[in-house]
Amino acid sequence: MMGGRTVLLTVDEACDQLRIGRSLLLQKLYANEIPSVRVGRRRLVPTSALEEYVERLQAEQAGDGS
Repeated sequence: MMGGRTVLLTVDEACDQLRIGRSLLLQKLYANEIPSVRVGRRRLVPTSALEEYVERLQAEQAGDGS
């Protein structure tokens, strides 16, 4: 934690934050739609990457006129 804020999430924590399944998140990680880092054998997702992903989704949907 930095300043009381979690900076890196496990894959399961990131799934919970996005409210999506593990397989969908892994698909997005391996496609590099959501950046991640490896620490040892663990794959961790920066919270900033999740925020950017959600902002990108919102921008795309706003552009669709939906």
